[in-house]
Amino acid sequence: MDVSVNYLAVILGAVASMAVGSIWYAPSVFGKTWQKLIGLTDKDLSKDWVPSIIKASLMSLITAYMLFHMTFLSNQYFNNSWMSASLSTAFWAWLGFVVTSHITNDSFERRNFKLTALGLGHHLVEFLAIAIVIGVIGK
Repeated sequence: MDVSVNYLAVILGAVASMAVGSIWYAPSVFGKTWQKLIGLTDKDLSKDWVPSIIKASLMSLITAYMLFHMTFLSNQYFNNSWMSASLSTAFWAWLGFVVTSHITNDSFERRNFKLTALGLGHHLVEFLAIAIVIGVIGK
């Protein structure tokens, strides 16, 4: 079976991912809380941020591509609606891969659970935003 990827959906899904991150970590939303929990100052955040944005953009593209790919397979296997396949794939991928990895790593790193929860919440909203884009324009 060939997976037919809609690259516009992937790119726009990555843009949605970056938009969610920008809003989620804005100082007026969760940015100040995250900054306090992680122990970074405004000065720390103001230097060398370009490589981080480039890496985050690349990771967003990979995430959107993988969610599209898995949505295609889910849709083909379960024969459900494209939007349903997209949203369920995003949720189960988040739960099965992100939550498990995040909690395991954060436990060994002795991270504050508030920081873990903040990251998990971000990734859930991010995955669902990508899924909505894929669900609307993907097929």
